[in-house]
Amino acid sequence: MGRTPRESPRELTSSWPDVPCDDPAGEIARQFVLKLVQATDGQSIRAVAEKAGVNEGTIRRVIAGESWPDLRTIARVEISLKKRLYRSSAI
Repeated sequence: MGRTPRESPRELTSSWPDVPCDDPAGEIARQFVLKLVQATDGQSIRAVAEKAGVNEGTIRRVIAGESWPDLRTIARVEISLKKRLYRSSAI
């Protein structure tokens, strides 16, 4: 028996990533994307992906809200950009 497909982050808001999500996990993903885009500081997605050792398509799908960022992707991008992107405060 397979898992029930879950909604993508983009499906949890009326306008990704501009409008906050009512779903707490979706909001965390949205905040991650906003911080990621800001942290790239004009670098191309390709350059960020290469520097982080992450597939470019993965980063593009996360930014577009089509997929959830996994811990490996988050860690590699944070390390390569030398910025905390995932969470900056406790719940």
